[in-house]
Amino acid sequence: MDPLEDLLVDVEPLPAAADDAEEELEWLSNKDAFPSLEASSIDFQSTSPSAPRLFPGKPRSQGKRRRRREFLGFGAAAEKKTEKRKCKHCETEDTPQWRAGPEGPKTLCNACGVRFKSGRLVPEYRPALSPSFSPGIHSNSHRRILEMRRRRHRRNAAVS
Repeated sequence: MDPLEDLLVDVEPLPAAADDAEEELEWLSNKDAFPSLEASSIDFQSTSPSAPRLFPGKPRSQGKRRRRREFLGFGAAAEKKTEKRKCKHCETEDTPQWRAGPEGPKTLCNACGVRFKSGRLVPEYRPALSPSFSPGIHSNSHRRILEMRRRRHRRNAAVS
């Protein structure tokens, strides 16, 4: 004898449970509950207008469909990148982000754009690494710019 069979116990179903099981079997055998597959199948390959449709309503229009954009490739992307931008204030060409300035979007480098937005972009300001930076007339410190202006103002007042 198998050792697992010792664990199995014969159980008689309760009378109410037996009635429920019998009703469920009757329902499953009822042909009205499950119509035949042939009667409910839809012919998906049929193109006739009289064929039953899965979704009622207007058929989908066969208008122009958008074409997928073609991959431009590395050559076309490189051509667009050759167009160098230049900051309208300090003339630098290399910046992590182009910012909006008085002449429109993407006209100032990151450093000049931040100063412009805060209202501190003055003609004497230049980032130290910009090609137009001249230590005698430019600075990247607002405080030094104000000191340079005071000195210039005193010199002009002394001459007049």
